[in-house]
Amino acid sequence: MKIINQILIKLFRFFYRVWRRFNIRQTNPRLWSNDEAVKFAPMFLGNVINVSGGRDNDKEGGSYRDYFRNAQSYTLSNYILEFQGSDAYIEIELDLSKPILNDSSLVKRYETVLSHTVLEHVFDVHQAIENLCKLSNDIVITVVPFLQEFHHVLDQYHDYWRVSPYALALSFKKHGFQTLYVNWNDDPFGNIYIFHVASCQPEKWAGKIYPTDVKYGPGSARLLIHPEQEGSIDRVRIEPDDLLNRE
Repeated sequence: MKIINQILIKLFRFFYRVWRRFNIRQTNPRLWSNDEAVKFAPMFLGNVINVSGGRDNDKEGGSYRDYFRNAQSYTLSNYILEFQGSDAYIEIELDLSKPILNDSSLVKRYETVLSHTVLEHVFDVHQAIENLCKLSNDIVITVVPFLQEFHHVLDQYHDYWRVSPYALALSFKKHGFQTLYVNWNDDPFGNIYIFHVASCQPEKWAGKIYPTDVKYGPGSARLLIHPEQEGSIDRVRIEPDDLLNRE
């Protein structure tokens, strides 16, 4: 039986890799979220900041600065500066776990704030979200994992949280930001990211940014490969309006 299991596992891995290769931009959450960012980034014209953006690498050989090709300026923030002594980026030092004071020059300085796979690494995630909202005078784009293996680097960053679409919508609503758009990739075996766009000026984007269609909640594809759970767990459909008004 052990030999049969080993053979089945090897066959499964082979066919999964083949399937994933043909669906790579949907199943790889980084590539998928990059495609989502490409759809929105050119719309934003003012000052943009990539918060805790490391070296601004999109992991496809490019930088997120290039996505915001129509921005007036592009700033990078990090807990520890990445480009010290370099003119490659406008860079500021920012710790998301510490409050941004109301009289700080950073308050409402940026039209668009980008936070890509950062919040899961900040223990005080509510403070971090409050800071993202304080930085923005219009848009906050957030990418967070809904499902992902535990990952951290000792003495650099740790891994604390996984976030649902409802948690994002309510957290930003608490600070006066309305969800304009939320979407997620789905893979029955791999990692899942949530891509969320919120604004404190939602009326400005009426007719320009549209919510996603009704769809099953993130992770629902997993139920399709577990026949023993059929009938015991429902695939949850999420209405866009429900995300906007959920309490």
